[in-house]
Amino acid sequence: MDDDKSKKTSSGLDQNIAAMLSYVFGFITGIIFLVIEKENKFIRFHAMQSIIISGAIFVVGIVIGWIPIIGWLISLLLAPISFVIWIIWIGYT
Repeated sequence: MDDDKSKKTSSGLDQNIAAMLSYVFGFITGIIFLVIEKENKFIRFHAMQSIIISGAIFVVGIVIGWIPIIGWLISLLLAPISFVIWIIWIGYT
């Protein structure tokens, strides 16, 4: 039987492993897996999600960092919140 979750991909990895790796370095690995993978929609979805959410967190962090005092305090909370989101992403792949 051919199980969809264990299918090999263009990268030669199982699709769950490739999807998980697309989150490791945020939008950088997301872009890499989006370019490498041409066929597997599961990996492409996770790579695109990694790019969009990591990019959004990056931009929000920069914008909030420009706001004096309150923005700086909020930016201190952004790192742990981003880490929790990252752990959830990796756990669900």
